[in-house]
Amino acid sequence: MQFNGKTRFQPDAIEAYAKYKGAAVNYVANLALQDRRGLREKPLDWNPGHPSYFSAMTQLLAALQLMKLPVGADILEVGSGAGWATEIMASLCYSLNCIEPAAEMIAVARERVHAHLAHHGLERLATNVTFHCATIEECELPAGSADAAIYFESFHHVVDEHRALKRTFEALRPGGWLVILGDSNWIPGNREQETAWTAEMKQYGTLESPFTAEYLVWLLGQHGFTDVARNHLVTGLVPTDRDSEPVAGFALMDAQWVNLVTARKPPVGWEASRVASLEPAEVRREATSEGQARSKTVRQVPAFRAQAASVLRRLACALAP
Repeated sequence: MQFNGKTRFQPDAIEAYAKYKGAAVNYVANLALQDRRGLREKPLDWNPGHPSYFSAMTQLLAALQLMKLPVGADILEVGSGAGWATEIMASLCYSLNCIEPAAEMIAVARERVHAHLAHHGLERLATNVTFHCATIEECELPAGSADAAIYFESFHHVVDEHRALKRTFEALRPGGWLVILGDSNWIPGNREQETAWTAEMKQYGTLESPFTAEYLVWLLGQHGFTDVARNHLVTGLVPTDRDSEPVAGFALMDAQWVNLVTARKPPVGWEASRVASLEPAEVRREATSEGQARSKTVRQVPAFRAQAASVLRRLACALAP
């Protein structure tokens, strides 16, 4: 099934996959020395009102609050970069698999995470963080191993969105969350957007290819995600005399310009119930019995091990002094 309309700023990026991957791998090496400071300073912002600091922090915290993940939950962080979000989630006692193609970026992230945890006396939680030096398109991830996947300011860097979402969907457990944060919503023909992204690609060589909101929602549905929602980010003090105003009027980040998207992998039984509403009873019985017999021997032991490991991690975090 094809999408009818504009998709993303660079729709043919997959044809240059090797070039964009190479630029991502060498991103840190290509930074000027003064720009490398940002790897350790992000998300700090010393401008009046600290706009980028608050937008970054509130996006991450709002997403975690929405998902209500239990202590010890498994999070897949795609495009983890220099680790500023990683260090926060690690200190909240989540178990993290971080995917990042630049080895130098991972080195900075490891340093940040260990220093952050040590500062809070939480060195023991460092073992909950695992880094994978790879792209999401190429990373081998255990099926059904994550409770949530977070792309923070990284989904627009994905070269092959179909393969990336396939890998993400497979890695999630049933009912798991997908959260895409901090990505611009491409407005085709918006010269300001397109000029800025073109300049950045010319400077660093990395792919800057945000999606249209319509294509992104369609894309997630095509890969099996449900409950797809586009969101505004609302935070701060709102005077009571603005009670009747639309949310977008005082949003810190407006969905018209930014793709803040949440979605879910359907829970166990969702697909079966969907098929049941469409097929005759005899076909349902045959398909169900065959599927149960086939999946029982293949998935029972790995699923049990994964669940047991997750439970043990959560107990360790809960009982730790």
